[in-house]
Amino acid sequence: MEWLLVNPHIHNIFASLGCQVGDQYVAHPNCQVTLDHIMEKLRQEDRTLRTFRRAIVFSNLIKKDLMQLLIAIKDNRVIIDKTVKLFAELTTPVESLLLVDVMSKTDAGRTTIIELNWLLYSAKESFLEPKATRRVVDIIRMLLDEGVEQNSPNEETLTDCISLLRNILHVPESRPTSKGNSTSYQNRLIWNLFSQNFDKVLINLAARKQSGKWKIGVVQLIVLLYKDQQETVLQKLLNQWLEATMISDSSEDNESNTSPPEHYSSSSGDPTSDSSDTSMTDMNGVSEQHKTTKCSASHKKLPGSSRKTSNRGNSTKKIETNDREAKHQERSKYYSLKTPDSGCDTSGGTPESASTSSNDESPERKAKLVHQKPGNMIQKPRQVSTKKMLSPEQLRELKMKKLHRRALNHSSLSTGSIHYAISLNLQQHNPTDEDISQILKEFTVDFLISAYACIVEELRRQLVDNRDDFIDSSHFSWLITYFLKFAIQLELDFESIRPVLSRDAVTFLVYNGVFLCEQHENSHLHSDFDMPSRLRKLHLIVTAIREVLLALNSYLNASYVTKESKQLLSQLQSELCGMEDLRNLIVMMLRQFNPNVHCRSYLIDLICTNHILIDTVDKCKSLKGTDVLINHLKQFTAIDMMKQYGHLLEFYQENGPDINDCIFNMMHHVAGDLDSLSSLFQPSIIKSFTLIYENSSQLLDDWTDLIEYVIHQFIESTKSVKTDEKPKNNADVNRAWTSQECDPLFWYFVQSANSSDPIGSILQLYSDGGAQNRTRIGLIEQLLKQDIICDTQFNELMAKEPIGAVERERANVNVQEEVEYLKGQLLNEGMESLITWLQKELLKACHAKLSLVQETEGVVEPSPFYYAIKHEAMPIIPWNCEQYSAMQNHVFLLFLHKLGFALPADTGYSFARIPKTWTLAKMFNLALKLGPVPEGWIKFDATQLRNQENNGTEDRSN
Repeated sequence: MEWLLVNPHIHNIFASLGCQVGDQYVAHPNCQVTLDHIMEKLRQEDRTLRTFRRAIVFSNLIKKDLMQLLIAIKDNRVIIDKTVKLFAELTTPVESLLLVDVMSKTDAGRTTIIELNWLLYSAKESFLEPKATRRVVDIIRMLLDEGVEQNSPNEETLTDCISLLRNILHVPESRPTSKGNSTSYQNRLIWNLFSQNFDKVLINLAARKQSGKWKIGVVQLIVLLYKDQQETVLQKLLNQWLEATMISDSSEDNESNTSPPEHYSSSSGDPTSDSSDTSMTDMNGVSEQHKTTKCSASHKKLPGSSRKTSNRGNSTKKIETNDREAKHQERSKYYSLKTPDSGCDTSGGTPESASTSSNDESPERKAKLVHQKPGNMIQKPRQVSTKKMLSPEQLRELKMKKLHRRALNHSSLSTGSIHYAISLNLQQHNPTDEDISQILKEFTVDFLISAYACIVEELRRQLVDNRDDFIDSSHFSWLITYFLKFAIQLELDFESIRPVLSRDAVTFLVYNGVFLCEQHENSHLHSDFDMPSRLRKLHLIVTAIREVLLALNSYLNASYVTKESKQLLSQLQSELCGMEDLRNLIVMMLRQFNPNVHCRSYLIDLICTNHILIDTVDKCKSLKGTDVLINHLKQFTAIDMMKQYGHLLEFYQENGPDINDCIFNMMHHVAGDLDSLSSLFQPSIIKSFTLIYENSSQLLDDWTDLIEYVIHQFIESTKSVKTDEKPKNNADVNRAWTSQECDPLFWYFVQSANSSDPIGSILQLYSDGGAQNRTRIGLIEQLLKQDIICDTQFNELMAKEPIGAVERERANVNVQEEVEYLKGQLLNEGMESLITWLQKELLKACHAKLSLVQETEGVVEPSPFYYAIKHEAMPIIPWNCEQYSAMQNHVFLLFLHKLGFALPADTGYSFARIPKTWTLAKMFNLALKLGPVPEGWIKFDATQLRNQENNGTEDRSN
């Protein structure tokens, strides 16, 4: 960068901004032109080397001119707007400017990254001056007073102000904080902002029912504020605040001193940080107490159990509730799930922990964190006696009054509240992590009361209307994951969080989950895909669904919820439990789990969320007497699904009793109710069962019976599992081959291996021997089944067999009979459930499209609904193992091809697609053509569709 020192042009540009005259900074007459010129230079600079931006590092432009300009100029709106915009541009994160992974591989690239980071460090250090942050906050206040109309200059400036604060908070510390000084730049910035009442400004912005890019910036700001905050710390502080509220029957205005600061062991990491659209937030691990309910679905008694068991109808044992529940029985029954360290590392040393279930601390450290009491806490006997005199109803009434007063305090920007921050001497106090936790405790209460539901709803609407995918949907799931548990803890009224605890919120989560799962399938084809970011987003989807289900069960069981609200909650429960895509999404995520890619905390959250979902469906009154629950459980009889449970069972000692309870509960269903004992005959499961039985002295009777029964049956069974005990998708062409046909196959292959067409030669040998109706595809599959060829040889032979190969086998078949012929082939191979799957997907697509133009009955499934809104081709989603295997089957793919579906090979997607050009009548009549359709599957008025002629179902697709 020596050229900068001898280039007077660069220095002349910056000198034209203004100069110091006495104690004041005066803008140059050409200041506006200079600001425009600098912005133009930044836009036109080299996208790889970023030379002009690096020149600013050496010119000291930010401290010398821009900061002075920002603070001093108060009467020239044009200069103010351009200065803020320039600041926002200069503080853009490095990862948004460069491909850091690529640039860091060269010396020149590393130098560029270092110098750009230095620019960000200097900018963050400049904003430690309270006047700087106060000026930005004042500008935001001014814009809000004037009004922020859509696509107006005020909206653009507001977006720049929020982006500036977001970028500054995102800048990492320039150097590790020494032990002698616990104050970080981040803490000082947050301290300054909150002492200037920025929390009121932020809540005012979040509560506005307006769309715009600034709304996304508000969410990102909130994410960064909580980035290093452990949820357990905030939960304890909120509990102390609630207890102080219930003890005191007076109406204190100063609420910040009700809880003295606690000295927690600081632990970096936000348990539920999301990935912003500028790759802003880092995902750091922290522990969380999982909360779940116990499944009460009835079990089929296992034959051969060594002892009689009691309460078999209750699939899981009651778990002790926490202290708060003991004091307030009307609150929801959250059950604590202890979760171990996932030991996951997916991003170069940074543990992937989108969920609060990952934990980077030892058990001793966790115990110390949870049970440590602050040294300065003083308990007064009179307070305890006062607390005992109050009934739960009186305690709740006091709490609601205090929450109501806080809501009124935030009704105006001009009304200032006394903060914990400004109760201390700002000039002489260095904020610690405990101080920041106290500030965020109060902000959490105010945010939940005044703005939480609004910002979640507005963000969802923006995401639905987002056509260019410039908004990261993980913000939405993060807001639900992080804050919903606090809303339950504060016992907010259902109406105040109704947009969060709603069908719309859950359907959008499911849609995003399907979208991310398809990306996960595609990631195997694209090595440059952002794997850690996608894994974090998937994890957030799971934890958000879990929190919604827990909150739903909590409100349903709470005595303080009104009768009208409980009716709405019961309706919501029926809608969610009847949502097939919600249940299937958990199945697909478990199917896709790979211990080499995903961390163990993700698997824990999946299994626990599925456990909560099963319990919720089991308790749903509207589904009593239906086969919804049993159909969901059947999908877990696949060997690959039980393999995932077996993987987690290997960590039995670390899991804790509640997670193990979720595992045993599902295995009990599989072995008992579903009579699929063979699915548990896996080496990892048998080994874990043996170790548990030998080493665990306090095992529940139910699970002892399960272990004894499985081990006993495994020993008694033959070495190979019978074919009829396998899932149907594994019962392949072997049933159609007799032993007389299988025996000579190896010899026929040896004879024909060197021929130009070995498959054709083998078929000829079979034909000479009198065997008929042997197909080329079926023969290749049989070769693999008998281990005559390996997977590589199988793929090579299949690659030589184009889809037209099967067509040549039935050249004498009439064109109109092709679909029926292929359908018969699938039925002969035991794939009738796949025909049903296609019918349901077509009917769900019809229902989704019709729901956009008219009122329909029943629950509209999320996936087709949102694809219909975005006018995109709807996917045929392989939820379970059987459906996924079918998408690898050439006969089934040919069947889809002849029906007119867009195959993955044609579209570049992982899932097959229903073409956008298909009409409702075409989809409906195709579903009818595939087979009988029970009336219960049709959730719309199909009279007109039945009367319309389907002209294109039998057309050949090119």
